[in-house]
Amino acid sequence: MRQSFILYRLIEITSIPLLIISLLYLATGYGMISGIFRRMFQLIGLSYSDILFLHTDPYIRMLLVILGSVHGVSGTVIFISKYVRNNIVKEILFAMILFILVFLIGLIILSEIVG
Repeated sequence: MRQSFILYRLIEITSIPLLIISLLYLATGYGMISGIFRRMFQLIGLSYSDILFLHTDPYIRMLLVILGSVHGVSGTVIFISKYVRNNIVKEILFAMILFILVFLIGLIILSEIVG
């Protein structure tokens, strides 16, 4: 019961920032290639270099990966807890999720360090 409450809270807490950062990436990506989006950004005072900075900033990218990972893993754990009845299969799936999460975040951090 307590675990589900914490997981649901994590999903709630990460959903709005994840949406905002995802929309930022989408808009800045189009801002780099589309004149219409670039003009919209210019109306709010952002130049092309500002758009490029926002889209390629490693800290925003890391935040997106961390928020997305926490959100996705929390939802997947709730899904598995709710629908998988066999405890052995459940534990195997939990271990796989943990491995994938550590691998994904480690890969992202390593790619930021290396270059």
